Amino acid sequence: MTTRSTTPTATEPTAEPTTTSLEEALARIASLEAQIAAATASRPTARTAASRLPHPCACGCGEETKSLFAMGHDARLRSDLINDRRDAEELDPELVTTLLARDPAHWAAALDGSAAGERRARAEAKVAARLVREQEAATRTAERKVRSLERQAAKLAATAQAAPADPSAPVEFVMQGREPVAAAS
Repeated sequence: MTTRSTTPTATEPTAEPTTTSLEEALARIASLEAQIAAATASRPTARTAASRLPHPCACGCGEETKSLFAMGHDARLRSDLINDRRDAEELDPELVTTLLARDPAHWAAALDGSAAGERRARAEAKVAARLVREQEAATRTAERKVRSLERQAAKLAATAQAAPADPSAPVEFVMQGREPVAAAS
């Protein structure tokens, strides 16, 4: 014969077990099932029957869809918001709340509006930097050309000084690389 410990353990109930009839147990189960059903019915479901019916796309295009957006239209809306082709103020406040609840990191910058200004400023700065680089490259090329022409002029001047005293006498020039040099007679 085994004896039972007097201190309750975690698995043992603290109250003395009571004997219930089968009818009382079934009534208790039915009561608990009714409570669960009531709690489940009051909780909103993600997809109701009405949401499965075709309705217009949330981006405003008018295309019929069974979800919030037609395929790809959420990306189009986000792109339009970021690139200032569309204003977040014109969107339905419920849609904005839904979008932020679904994915706040994804939609916050698009709905904020400051992302478009920052992006435009970065693009303008990039274009300005490219124009400065192109201008500097054109200046360097022009300076190299001027130096080359100055060297050619100096060589021609030196050749003219070494030329014969008779100015009507023809002077022959020979090309050495890219530079003309007076030929020795």
